[in-house]
Amino acid sequence: DVGQPKVESAATKLRRVFPKLEVNALQDRVTAQNAERLFRDHDLVIDATDGVDTKFLLSDAAVLTRTPLIYGGVLRFEGLAMRIEPGGPCLRCLFEVPPDDAPTCAQAGVLGSMAGLIGGLQATLALGGPGLPGEAMLQVVDGRSLTFRAVRVRRRPDCAACGDGAKPVLSEASSASCPTPP
Repeated sequence: DVGQPKVESAATKLRRVFPKLEVNALQDRVTAQNAERLFRDHDLVIDATDGVDTKFLLSDAAVLTRTPLIYGGVLRFEGLAMRIEPGGPCLRCLFEVPPDDAPTCAQAGVLGSMAGLIGGLQATLALGGPGLPGEAMLQVVDGRSLTFRAVRVRRRPDCAACGDGAKPVLSEASSASCPTPP
């Protein structure tokens, strides 16, 4: 698949394994201008992006459109995954603001098998359905020790995106850094 866009490679494999599945492969950069439309066109979104700001944009778009989002991130030997449902919690309940000092994937590196492991967790979260209203379980994976832990994340009533009376404002993603697990 070298030289082929990831979206086309994934669509080809999905069609091969699930011939009756309707696959609409979109090779488009998600921006503040198109995120709401893209989310409204889908029943569920799986985050496979690299940038911290992009991840927050996706979380905010999920809150705004009430579309479930399967968040995932990998940096070095660590990974995170969480299902974000309408009614919260969202990434801002967990992190409040994107970190501005996180190293980029290019600077810190990513263990390829960790990306596969987190992708598998995201697929399971996508198929598993919603959890309890108002809370989510952040899956934290440490690739060095091969340990997993689940961290309960509750919706914050004062959250800037999903809190009581809040309405997220979609802002342009520009960072190329990856999330650092808590």
